[in-house]
Amino acid sequence: MRSVWVVRRSSGYAFIDFDHHRDAQDAICELNGKYGWRVDLSHNSSGGRGG
Repeated sequence: MRSVWVVRRSSGYAFIDFDHHRDAQDAICELNGKYGWRVDLSHNSSGGRGG
């Protein structure tokens, strides 16, 4: 993980930035549905690195 940003004004919403796309995919597979969480992949709209 490169960075984590938790949205404080929203309940249970955060952005996690990974160095590698594969790491983001692994996290989705491991955590989506666990603990009632919904985990999605979002691409950086500015054209830079992200995941």
